[in-house]
Amino acid sequence: MDVESDSETSEDSRYDGVFSAIEKVRKHEYPSESGHWGSPYPHLTNDQLDEKLDVVKTLCTSLLPAIKRQLTAFLNSLDLSEHSDNPCPNVESTVSILSEMSDTVGETISAAETLVWEPPLPEPRHDRHLKELKHFRYTRILRITRAVIHGNLLNLLPDFSLLMIFWDRQENLNDITSQLKSANLISTVSWRAANIRNLIDAVVRQSTLSDLAILQETWQDTRQNTHKMLKTLFKVINGTYLDSSGRVNWNEQDGITKQEVKGLHRACSIQLAQLVIPVVKLARLFYGKLCNIAIHPIPFTLDRELSSAEYNMLLKTMDAFHATIHHLVAEIYLIDESDQNIVPQIRSLRQITLHPMSTLEQALLALAFHIAPSHADDTDRRRAALQRDFKACFFSAERYARRCLLESPQSR
Repeated sequence: MDVESDSETSEDSRYDGVFSAIEKVRKHEYPSESGHWGSPYPHLTNDQLDEKLDVVKTLCTSLLPAIKRQLTAFLNSLDLSEHSDNPCPNVESTVSILSEMSDTVGETISAAETLVWEPPLPEPRHDRHLKELKHFRYTRILRITRAVIHGNLLNLLPDFSLLMIFWDRQENLNDITSQLKSANLISTVSWRAANIRNLIDAVVRQSTLSDLAILQETWQDTRQNTHKMLKTLFKVINGTYLDSSGRVNWNEQDGITKQEVKGLHRACSIQLAQLVIPVVKLARLFYGKLCNIAIHPIPFTLDRELSSAEYNMLLKTMDAFHATIHHLVAEIYLIDESDQNIVPQIRSLRQITLHPMSTLEQALLALAFHIAPSHADDTDRRRAALQRDFKACFFSAERYARRCLLESPQSR
């Protein structure tokens, strides 16, 4: 919907100044993601690095928090708390806030361009000494900043305009229909605004986190996902998963009655669920320890000179373990829900369930290769003890789970 043309249909609107201020903010264009994200030359001067670092700090501690404050002030200026009776936006205050927001958005975009363009920072394989300016860190900041401005804020402002146009055209806001329309628009505005605030908080939080802590936030989500998997697997075993999913559509086929197909599927899905549950529990424990959920925090951090290329490869390897479990659990759901006779396609329960253990072993090896003592002054003796503790903490659990799988009757 073209907000500018819509506003023109309401002559002498009391919100014309606000509409113009909104369009001024929306004229800003965030740089394309197809920009030059890395230089093949690994070295920049100290002055160039300091300039880039200042840009990152300004984005995280000044510009983005300013947008968050201005957005909150903008919401307050619209007087949304009185929308059901008599909305009274403070036009003068709103225009002033939007003018400040336009300046801040322009400065934010300029900062992003400075960070991305000349002189570009080194490629991911050359940035092991750059700390806060590592490729994976600053590109994440830029992606979130782009989502704040291009993906949310510039799409949020037209919602504000629509809301004010709606108010301007209503003769009786006490009418139930009018109140519902107004409430729906306000709900959309509030949801988008909350999303912007959450994104900005994520950028600010990342600027204070170590490389490992950034990974731990990802692993915390993974751990929560494994917990959900366990709940569903127990539903499969108890026979309540189909009831909750609402899938009950069985057909006779190939001479097998629907009851026989259902029985085969139930037996197979229960066997698989019983076999997979120890692996999912291990995954929950594994990611829980990595996220310091355990009573005793992990006694290591990531190598401080890990390049972005190595970091991204580690993340990919660690994610592969969860991905294989997710795929396996999805197959169990499919067996439990399907109205097709697919049980004969399951050739070896042991092969299917051992695959996650293989990816876990690869994840452990990759992680062990990149860990370092939590304190930089640790001696070589402490480093050796760290590797020993790491093996005792993780590999012993992996071997135990593997033995449980091999000894399980369902795997034979």
